[in-house]
Amino acid sequence: MAIANGPRKYATCLLFAALPALSAAAPVINELDVTNEEQTYTISFDVLVAGDAAKARSIVSDYRQWPAVSEAVTEARLVARYPDGRQRVSVTLRACMLVIFCKSVRQVKDLHPLVLPDTYRTVLVAGEGNFSSGYETWQVSADAANKTRLKYHAVLVLAFRLPPVIGPWVLRRHLQNELVRTAKNVEMLLAR
Repeated sequence: MAIANGPRKYATCLLFAALPALSAAAPVINELDVTNEEQTYTISFDVLVAGDAAKARSIVSDYRQWPAVSEAVTEARLVARYPDGRQRVSVTLRACMLVIFCKSVRQVKDLHPLVLPDTYRTVLVAGEGNFSSGYETWQVSADAANKTRLKYHAVLVLAFRLPPVIGPWVLRRHLQNELVRTAKNVEMLLAR
C-alpha cells in the first residue's frame, strides 16, 4: 500500500525514525533514595539495565573501570592486595554542585571479593581520605533475559563539612543525578 503525501506520510516517517530510540531500553529505576543525618549519608539504589549480569559484575568489581562507570571518579588506583583477596583502592572523586561549589574528595576503601552469588562490598578505611567511615554494597544479579539488576546500598560518613542548610540538599541531589548517570554508563559499557 502506498502512503499518500500529507499528515499520514509524515506520521509514518516519524514512527520509523523513532523506532531505534524506542528499542534502546533505558535503565528502569526501581528505587533511588538519598538521606542524611548530620554527616552520615545513606544511599539506596535499585535499577534494571539491559545486559549480561556476569559482564556487569566484572565492570562494577574492577576499580580500573570505575572512571568509566561514574563521571565523578577522576582516578581509581590500587594501593595494596591482601592474601584474603581484598584490594585496597584509592578513589578520587570530583563533584561540582550548582557550578559554584566544586570539591575533590578521596576515598580509601577495601574492595572485598565476591560473596556468592552476587554481592560485592567495600569498606572505607578510617583515617584515610575524606570519609570518617562507611561501606558500600553492590548486588549484581540476572533478572530476566539479558537484563541485570543492580542494587547499591551505602552508608558514608563525611569527614568534611558542607555549607549549612543548602549543602546537604545539594549533595543529595548531586548523588541522585550521579546514580542515574552511573546506571546509564553501566548499560552503555554492557552494550560494548
